Formats: sequence, structure tokens, C-alpha cells
Amino acid sequence: MTGVPSKWTKDGLFSSKSNQWETPQWLFDHMNELYKFEVDVCASEQNAKCPIFFTEEDDALGDPWNKMLADRGHERASSFWCNPPYGRDIHKWARCCAMESELMDRTSLVAMLVYARTDTSWFHDYVMGYAREIYFIKRRLKFIRDDGKTGPATAPSMVVVFDSKWDLPHTPLVYTIDQ
Repeated sequence: MTGVPSKWTKDGLFSSKSNQWETPQWLFDHMNELYKFEVDVCASEQNAKCPIFFTEEDDALGDPWNKMLADRGHERASSFWCNPPYGRDIHKWARCCAMESELMDRTSLVAMLVYARTDTSWFHDYVMGYAREIYFIKRRLKFIRDDGKTGPATAPSMVVVFDSKWDLPHTPLVYTIDQ
């Protein structure tokens, strides 16, 4: 029906009005089995996937992540999970994840869950330029908001893996994950 708002967008759920999405547990478990994440760099108290996590107030786009850990009395980490806020600043997160792992060799590995926007400059500049692996996810993910509401994502998703141990330049390895 035209003119009738979707139940998923009338309150901001799965629209650009909200950018707080919890990583689906099955997906995190799958990726964590492969990479053993130590730190979740974009989390809240309600949706953190790792025992150590950074919140919006911590501002993971600011200082290097291992400096942030040291400032909190934690050991240096080598594997980071990032499900950043989806929105206009996603290019900053793509750049930050690439820098944390590849460009500055600050960390060993960063995995970032984002929309599969292969037509964007950030995809070509950072993902194609620095990623080791890209996991395209079959079908739309179902995200969970901090208030418990769930529903399908508005676009396809991918997990991008940056790894400082991977020699540049290269073409990323591409995989698919079936839900």
C-alpha cells in the first residue's frame, strides 16, 4: 500500500533516524570463532559482544585503540570487533578500522560489520584498498535495537576484515555467509 508507513520505519527502527544496532549473536559467534575478538569498539552496556568494549562516550574514532586500553589499565589487544553506527560518518569508521590495522599497524586485526555499499568511495578507498577479507552476508540481517525491537536491515551487509599481517597491495578474499 502506498502512503502507509512501514512498521519498521515509523518509529525510526531500521531507518536513518536510529543508528543503534546490535550485532546478531549468530553472526558474531561465527566471526568470533574465526578471529577470537578481544574488544568491541562500538558498543553500549546492553549490546557489547566482548568483555572489553568502547561506548559512544569513549569515542573510538579519537585515540588509537590500544592507547585507550592502556589508559583504562588493560593489556594491548590484537583482535577487534566493530559494528559502527550506520549513517553519514561510516567513511570515518572504514578509515579508522583500516588505519588501526593496516595503515598504522597499531593492531593485528579489525573486523567491521557494515552495509555492503560497493558503490561508495569509502568501499573503494578503504575496503578494496586495505581489507584482507570480505564476507558478504546472504539475505538481510535482522538487527536488535537496545530497546529490544527487531527487524530486517534496510540493505545487504558485509563483514570486512583488516589484518596488519596481510601484505599490501592485494585483492581481498571474498566469501559469503549464509544465515
